[in-house]
Amino acid sequence: MALHTFWPVPYVPVLNNANAAPSKTETPELGHVNDLDARVVHTWRHILQKTFLSNDPAPNPTRFDVCRRIYDQLEHVDMRVELYISSRLGKVLRHIAVSPQAEDGTEARIADDLYKFRERAGALVLAIQHGIVGQTIPSESHASDAATVNPPAEAQNVVAGSVVWPSNLPLELHIAILRCSLLGVSGARSHATDVTKVWNLWRSDTDFLRTCALVSKAWATAAQWLLYSSRIILVTKTSLQRLLWTTTQSAYRPPLKHLAVHYYEPFDDFGVSLTSLIQQSTRLHTLELERGFPAFPVRGLSAFEHLSTLRLVDQAFLEIAPILCRLPNLETLILHSVRDMLPQHRPTTIPGLASSVSELEPVTFRLRRLEVSLVFISSAHLTWLLASSVKSLQHVSISPISHIGAGVVDGFPDVYDDLSTLLGPHVTSLHMGMPDWRPSWPTLGHYRLA
Repeated sequence: MALHTFWPVPYVPVLNNANAAPSKTETPELGHVNDLDARVVHTWRHILQKTFLSNDPAPNPTRFDVCRRIYDQLEHVDMRVELYISSRLGKVLRHIAVSPQAEDGTEARIADDLYKFRERAGALVLAIQHGIVGQTIPSESHASDAATVNPPAEAQNVVAGSVVWPSNLPLELHIAILRCSLLGVSGARSHATDVTKVWNLWRSDTDFLRTCALVSKAWATAAQWLLYSSRIILVTKTSLQRLLWTTTQSAYRPPLKHLAVHYYEPFDDFGVSLTSLIQQSTRLHTLELERGFPAFPVRGLSAFEHLSTLRLVDQAFLEIAPILCRLPNLETLILHSVRDMLPQHRPTTIPGLASSVSELEPVTFRLRRLEVSLVFISSAHLTWLLASSVKSLQHVSISPISHIGAGVVDGFPDVYDDLSTLLGPHVTSLHMGMPDWRPSWPTLGHYRLA
């Protein structure tokens, strides 16, 4: 059975008429195998699943002959890999191969003895696995054990950037993984519609990775590690957020390394669940919070030993401050439109939040880079934030002019005058101008300090 790898065909819903005898459309003749599409393969999968994996104790005997014809087609057809993946036919065959044998004398036992359904399903699964990863997985149990003991995505493979690349993946998977890791929101950070377009493209790649992993549990583990090593972007309340939460709760979980949140809805329960997700992701390297409105409690936070870059946009400082105490190795801090408290009010009161930095421990990180624009926090809060970084700051970017209008800043302390008194002698690069997230604006200049 020859397998070809192309980009996956569009998903087609399953047919509902699975009990009827297969027509020429459902089981085309061998001379017309090129007419196969996702609709046909998806129908085959539905028939096999309903016959062998349903709770029906006595399936219609005529369906066994239908399944026999489907097996004949699968064993001889020149099937594209994406048809197995998008229809989940590989997963159904895998479950049929390891299903228990039917009782003696039953129609299912007679049909299995005659047509060898379980044995042929196992052979098809091995052929599919061989066509996708270039090697045969011995058995389901062995594959699961190997995936648990030695995660394929972290062992004996080449590391490119922040993504671990298994050396035996087909080109299409490399492309999907590469796009997942490189897709960002630079140039579109202030436009929710553009971010949503980026998100939709990223989601199509991640869905492809997850569905492809259905064929082999060993490869599923590798794909999971690859997926969570890339940049995870959250812009809506979706199943991906629940997937991330489930993964971080599991005993064996890939580390979530780069989380970017771009959530522009009003206050709702998203911020509460986002806070829980971040609290469980202690191996983060980079965290970007553009709204989303998480609120961290004063007590109960674990240390984020690996987090080195933090970007905060449109956040309440006192709701974010507790996590700043738990970032000992933070090196880059980007603040845009950060206030002591946001003008909006949450619909419900969250217990355990800080009312002042006096309730918090001192920060211990030693910043090397600081970018500040449209930040309106009190002098006491700014002093607390930078107390440990006076001698380590090397690169500072300040955007003191509001593009909304001077009236917006009335009543706020002049944070930029306070910041100038906190810059230490080790600062070698100072940028003063408009925020970097609007590169089309003119800048006031870039200065290097001796």
